[in-house]
Amino acid sequence: MPLQKHIIIVGDSQLLSEFRPLFVHYDINTTEVLKMNLTLETVKIVQPDAVVFLLPRYWDDVTRFVQELRKDKEFEATPILYIGSLIEGEDQRILHQMGVQTLTLGPLPPQEVVRYIANILK
Repeated sequence: MPLQKHIIIVGDSQLLSEFRPLFVHYDINTTEVLKMNLTLETVKIVQPDAVVFLLPRYWDDVTRFVQELRKDKEFEATPILYIGSLIEGEDQRILHQMGVQTLTLGPLPPQEVVRYIANILK
């Protein structure tokens, strides 16, 4: 039996509660982080299979997080996903250059977003 996958989700608590049962359906454990400044520390403790930013409040915090995380060889290949309400143009290009996968919530329903993440973890 394969080991259960574990992800860290960073975002708004109300939105996280909407996504939690969807991850359970795919047998993915979640650790939820509500404050961006705790994310790096949490990643180093939990050592997740992926980090998912779900409608983060401040885009710049995500880019700083990615830069700091990628400095650690142990986390160079950890998948990072940014799910926003509107991500395009220069912002999207910068995230892609940093190796972050982006999805736009709205056109994609939460079920499809979680299915996409589950496929990445296979």
